[in-house]
Amino acid sequence: GLGDVYKRQTQSTWAGESERRPDVERIFRKFDKEKKGYFTIDDLRAVAQELHEEFDEETLGEIISKIDSNMDGRVTADDFYNICLLYTSDAADDLLCVDLGGR
Repeated sequence: GLGDVYKRQTQSTWAGESERRPDVERIFRKFDKEKKGYFTIDDLRAVAQELHEEFDEETLGEIISKIDSNMDGRVTADDFYNICLLYTSDAADDLLCVDLGGR
């Protein structure tokens, strides 16, 4: 699932904080395909569907609310980076810090 993919990236390559930013930005772009500078619940839903994962609206909303620092419904690159710094290794299995395939 989503968590397993995220876990692979965080455990295998994110050794130092300064090394993480480019990886996190690359991953963020998987969600922000329209290059808006943020992603929303709709973008998250689309990525989940691409991965053949099904989440109900409540779960998607909870994920967004955990990441969105100002609660405007938009997850910025900084929001995403900050949450990835907090949740690495085993905890990454529960949040969105992953390489979704391809570079």
